[in-house]
Amino acid sequence: MASATTKNLATLKIRNLRGGRNGADPPDSLPEIQCSEARNIEWYRATVGRKRGGSDDVSLTGGTTFTGKVSFLFRHIPGADEGAAELWAIDDAGTPLVKRLTGGTSWANITLDDAISGSVQEIQAVSFNGKMFIAYDSAQDRLHVWDPAVSKIRRTGLGKAPVPTTGAPSAGAVTDTRTYKVAWTVQVGGVTVRRSELSNATSAVALVAQQVVVTRGTAPGEGETHW
Repeated sequence: MASATTKNLATLKIRNLRGGRNGADPPDSLPEIQCSEARNIEWYRATVGRKRGGSDDVSLTGGTTFTGKVSFLFRHIPGADEGAAELWAIDDAGTPLVKRLTGGTSWANITLDDAISGSVQEIQAVSFNGKMFIAYDSAQDRLHVWDPAVSKIRRTGLGKAPVPTTGAPSAGAVTDTRTYKVAWTVQVGGVTVRRSELSNATSAVALVAQQVVVTRGTAPGEGETHW
């Protein structure tokens, strides 16, 4: 015969805590998939939770010393190999310092075509096709990208070409009325890898068994190789 003080205790089974931690509501009002506290727990590929992975200290040696608070931190993977991951950091100094850590413990300063003029905390970045595209406020209304081929953060694409000029028609073999547009391109090994938008058209030029010389405007200085 059982003692009068013995109680029948039910077994409590916890099968799912995907709802995560809820420290705001009273514990007795939480749904079954939440808990009131979870210390050093993560839910990555786990229904109930598992021990959170640790981390190692990262040295800040190399390059110019950060003088402001590091307000942007990004993990860039330039390909399919996680072992080639890079760490990027930008501080909030008056002139923000951009640095890159690759394959070791020594940071390197990064050159930008256009200085950061907005809040560093608002910078966004994404890894795509081996490059790191980075959106930040600058004097140029353009997206920027880290291009390992030139080892700097440049503007994406190429600036629109200005309207070209046309010279006086001279002897040739063309009979037509024509307008002309130009575009900038970047070619690597004979392959065009970047191309700007076409310029606006010139005024119409009437040719009667003639030809005309077309002169491009000032190049933007964004790495263009041809036009």
